[in-house]
Amino acid sequence: AGGTEKLQHDINTKIRRLLSLQKVADHCGLSNITPQVWVDHVSSILQNGRKVRQEGLFQYAAPGISVNNVQKGVPPIDEETKYTLFKKVPSSQIVVAALFDMLFSQSDRTTRNVFIDEFGNINLIDNDQYESGDGRTPNSIFLPMNVLSEMVRVDRRKMKVGRKISYPRPTGAVTLDYRCHAEGGAIGFNYPPKMKDCLKYLDKASVRTIQKRYEYPLKSDALDIKTRAQQLFKEGFEGTLRLVVEEQRKLKNEIFPFHEPCCFLRQDVVQNINVCSSA
Repeated sequence: AGGTEKLQHDINTKIRRLLSLQKVADHCGLSNITPQVWVDHVSSILQNGRKVRQEGLFQYAAPGISVNNVQKGVPPIDEETKYTLFKKVPSSQIVVAALFDMLFSQSDRTTRNVFIDEFGNINLIDNDQYESGDGRTPNSIFLPMNVLSEMVRVDRRKMKVGRKISYPRPTGAVTLDYRCHAEGGAIGFNYPPKMKDCLKYLDKASVRTIQKRYEYPLKSDALDIKTRAQQLFKEGFEGTLRLVVEEQRKLKNEIFPFHEPCCFLRQDVVQNINVCSSA
């Protein structure tokens, strides 16, 4: 019984954390690229015949297919169509995605967790992997210098953690780097109005007030969101990115070298690979 109670407690905590994240995202104007989630009561029958009534987490389905499937060609997609689809993504959505992943320290923003529809609109899914006092830092295809962005900058079949790659073989998703979409290649302090007001609030509010307003089940979550918001508010986006790299270094996480963004691709017909180009 004790194990079952702990499991149920962990599930409830996970649900509450996602609802709290959504409340902060709504406040900061970052929820337009994430499917809405909500809680409702569910009645079910277990394999042993026992009837259970409990809370369940629901989420609207994200339209389109994952960026991972686009890159793999599932369903079959030629290289030119893939690249054209990525070019359709509105720059404003990419910037919002980068702000979302930075603010919440999303640590699993893989190509599988970004959906894209036929018009190029994106949705971020599986947003439960965010910081909770356990040393997580942002790991996202929208941000540079982390494992996941390195995987789209370099063909993952050629990349191993700890092994230096002397030649890049970028995939189409490399063009989703926020620096390719922010004005002048940087966000700085140029946050959307709602985000700016939200960061100002989080900077001034106490941890206790933040936990109560957004109904965080864990005090550590409220502290983490306040800390990251303060960094963004006082240091700007790129300043916060530098702080994140320092956090990773202190935690002895894998740090990849700085690379200029790869915003345009062309196909090398001789080697049959994508290469970065200037336009």
